[in-house]
Amino acid sequence: MTSDIFGNASMASAVLRVRDVDASVIWYREKLGLEPVHVGTDGPDNPIAVYSIAGSVVSLWQLPTGRARV
Repeated sequence: MTSDIFGNASMASAVLRVRDVDASVIWYREKLGLEPVHVGTDGPDNPIAVYSIAGSVVSLWQLPTGRARV
């Protein structure tokens, strides 16, 4: 018999890859009225911004330099 360690857990999270985290933070602020709960980096070349939206976590993670979204 296995234990269901996540039986009572509920969490929603989304990661959106963006071209420019700083520009995205401004857009989210101006268009949606949202402020990030955290802005920082995941290493020197990977800026991130994290939002708490309707009980969910939404992270904006900047694409590496020279990369484009498909």
